[in-house]
Amino acid sequence: MEEGYTLRECIHCGDTYKTDITAKGDHTYNNYGICECGRISGEYYNYTATGEWRQTGETKTAVISFYETEIPVMAFYYNTDIEEVYCGAYMATICDYAFDGCTSLKTIYVPVACNISPTALPQGVQVIRVEY
Repeated sequence: MEEGYTLRECIHCGDTYKTDITAKGDHTYNNYGICECGRISGEYYNYTATGEWRQTGETKTAVISFYETEIPVMAFYYNTDIEEVYCGAYMATICDYAFDGCTSLKTIYVPVACNISPTALPQGVQVIRVEY
């Protein structure tokens, strides 16, 4: 079996390291590349404040780790590539200007109870609240 992992990268120096190492095929992923246990498929990107992202198919999608609870201030500042964001079940807060300048962002999926700062998203972004 091929190994699966999450690649983390320092936004300051570019150093990378692997986390969440698991044998491929140990998980069952839904249409968004998320297993019931919260692991992200290798086809998707675990987009956190470390600055990681990946294009998934035709759409440039960010999948926030299932266990992340907050998207910090200016975490995605002026990322003009990202088009949609999927937040995990434990996402509680999206802070000020988290997606400021994200001109391509169209849709964000968040848990029902997630608090979104009034300045977190650009105008016109569709917020879809999901029950987990």
